[in-house]
Amino acid sequence: MKVKVLKSSVLLILLVGIASCSKKNDPVPVTKKLSYQFKVLNTTVPLTSSAHGLKTDALTLVTSIGSIKWESGYSNILAISFAGKSDNIHNDTTSADYTFIEPFVYKVDLFGGNQLLGNVDIAKGTYHDVEIKLELKSSSSEPALYLKGIYASANGGTPVVLSLSEGNDQLVILVTAKDLTVGAKDGYIAFINMHLDKLMAGVSTADLDAATVSNGSIFIDQNNNTVIYDKIKANINNFSDGDYNYTN
Repeated sequence: MKVKVLKSSVLLILLVGIASCSKKNDPVPVTKKLSYQFKVLNTTVPLTSSAHGLKTDALTLVTSIGSIKWESGYSNILAISFAGKSDNIHNDTTSADYTFIEPFVYKVDLFGGNQLLGNVDIAKGTYHDVEIKLELKSSSSEPALYLKGIYASANGGTPVVLSLSEGNDQLVILVTAKDLTVGAKDGYIAFINMHLDKLMAGVSTADLDAATVSNGSIFIDQNNNTVIYDKIKANINNFSDGDYNYTN
């Protein structure tokens, strides 16, 4: 019996020693902070008489004859995730590294200045083919993405209200971004650039002049002016891109 106890004790010591060595030799990943922030660009959107501009015989002129100036808006964010092929995974560029945050702020004022949405730890290295995914979701009383502005034309100015929503489903926006190198800096900010002119691609003054006006405003949503709504929704994955800055 004493011999069996001795063998068991020796075996336990060996296992503990191996585990200790394994923990000691495992590299500790170096991480930095990656934060997210919206940047709204091109808030005044020139419009032409048709999706292809003014046409005279074989010549196409893209002279602006109207515009929308977006003045306020918000989005309701459910989640944000980051994916990129990383050099520091298996020493190649074939593996994708994913990070995910639950935002600090769910309803974000898009015109309210530099508002950080949240941050996440990200391992040092270079990330290629970066893609940021935004999941927007409407609340019981508010859409996933809301913009309000003025449509200016030869007939004067008319308020415009855009409400993008997918009902009970999320509205997914995929944002492509340039390569990100996480190095010596303490923190990084990923700017999600929202180009409102690209969001309105294909929408013309003819569309807006033919829109139904309710209580003095043009409402664009799933139930009102749906032709314009479908054109805007088709641009949802082409109107945003990303770039970066440092926090120190």
